[in-house]
Amino acid sequence: MIKRMIIMLVVVGAVLAGVFGFKIFDDGQVKAFMASKGNLPQTVSTTKAARSDWQPKLQAVGSLRASNGADLSRQLGGIVEEINFQSGDRVEKGQPLLRPRSDDDIAKLKALEALLELARGRASRSARCSRCSPCSSCRPSTSCSPRTIARRA
Repeated sequence: MIKRMIIMLVVVGAVLAGVFGFKIFDDGQVKAFMASKGNLPQTVSTTKAARSDWQPKLQAVGSLRASNGADLSRQLGGIVEEINFQSGDRVEKGQPLLRPRSDDDIAKLKALEALLELARGRASRSARCSRCSPCSSCRPSTSCSPRTIARRA
């Protein structure tokens, strides 16, 4: 058992020594290659400074970027139904820029309102059933009738 452990440690040590030795050798070769290249000559151009008239207009081809621009992003997901500005328009603070499609939100609102009504009904039934002792008619799927509550009281 000890002999196998020693053999394993020697093999792992040899592999690690080989990996690190190759890395050190490789780094040395790269340094030697870079040292043989030396510094490449740099291209420098000069011109004489002279006085000239300023041109009020200069024609050029290029692109411009606004210094006071803004990147717009929505905090909520969805589909934009209407864009209330054109590229390059000035907009005032507080002006609505986009109108999202609200069909999905209206459907979610109606579903949540239905859940609210269901919860209110369950709370009302639970309040009525808490006044009487538990019986077969007070199961969660049914509600106590006023007659049951009066009979139990």
